[in-house]
Amino acid sequence: MAEDLLSQEERDALRDSIQTSARKRDRPQPQAPEPTPVALIADDLATEKVTPAALRLAERWAGTIERLLPPVCGAKVHVELDRDVVSDSKVIEEVLSDNWLGMVRLAQDRGSVLIAARGSMIPELAARVLGGSYGGDPDKTPTAATMRVFGKVGQQIVIALINAMQQELGIEVVQKRAPSTAESWQPILDGTSLIAVRLAVTGDAEGEIRMVASPDTLAVVRRGVQSQKAEPELVREVLGEVPVELSVDLGSTSMSASEFARLAPGEVLRLDCLVGDPLSVRVGGRIHAIGQAVVLGDVVAVEIGKRD
Repeated sequence: MAEDLLSQEERDALRDSIQTSARKRDRPQPQAPEPTPVALIADDLATEKVTPAALRLAERWAGTIERLLPPVCGAKVHVELDRDVVSDSKVIEEVLSDNWLGMVRLAQDRGSVLIAARGSMIPELAARVLGGSYGGDPDKTPTAATMRVFGKVGQQIVIALINAMQQELGIEVVQKRAPSTAESWQPILDGTSLIAVRLAVTGDAEGEIRMVASPDTLAVVRRGVQSQKAEPELVREVLGEVPVELSVDLGSTSMSASEFARLAPGEVLRLDCLVGDPLSVRVGGRIHAIGQAVVLGDVVAVEIGKRD
C-alpha cells in the first residue's frame, strides 16, 4: 500500500499539494479583456491621419459657400468650420435624418462624398429664393416642396465643394445624384467607416452643413505641379521693378573674443585680401558678380568685371 511505501512526512507533503491544487481549481478565474478588433484600430488610424486634410478642405469650402450663396438667395451668411470631427458612424447616421442631401464623386473611383444640410436655413433660404421670408416654426420639418426649392441653394453648396476639392486635392470631382435618404447611401448600407466635418451657418439664416465620406475617399495625395522654366524676358518684365540690395565683400579676418573686446577707435583691421583683388558682389546672400574697387572722386565704387 502507499502508506507502507511513503514516510509520514512525504504523505503530508502530498496531501498539502492535492489540497492546494483543489483550491486553485475552485477559485473563480478572472475574465480576459475583450479584444479590440484590428479593423477598428485601422479605422481610427485612418481617421486620425486624414483629419487635418479634411479640415483644410472644409475651411476652403466654407469660404466658397459664403461667396456663392448671396447671389442666389440674397441672404448674407457666415459659414464657420467646427474643428471637432465626428467618426462614430452611428452618430453620423442619426444627424443625417431629415437633411437636404447632395453628392459628389471623385474621379478614378476614389469614392463619393455626401453633403447634408439641415436647420431653419432650409425654409428661410427657400423662401428668399421665392422673394419672401420665412416666418414659421424654425424646428418644423421642411416639406418636400420646401426641399425642392432649397435645391437651388443646395446646388451652390455642392458647386462650392467641387471647387474646393479640385483646388485642395487637385483631382477631378463631379456632381452625382444624391440618395433619397441618408440611410440608403451605399457606404452606410455597407457599414463603411465614416468621417463627418460640420460647418455652422449663421447670419440671415441658421443651420448646419456637413461633409460625410470614408477616410479613404478624402486621403487623396495632391497631384504634383511640374515646374516650367520662365523666359528671361518675362522674368525681367514681371520682376524688373522689384528693389534688390547689393553688398560687396572687401575681405574678412578672424580674432578672439578678448581681442575683439579690446578694439578701440583708430585701430586698423588687416583683411585677408590685397589691393586689386577681385571683390564678390552679392544679392540676397548669393554671389552674382565679380568686381574691382575703384575710386570715383570722393566715392569708393566697384567696377563689374564678370557676371554669373
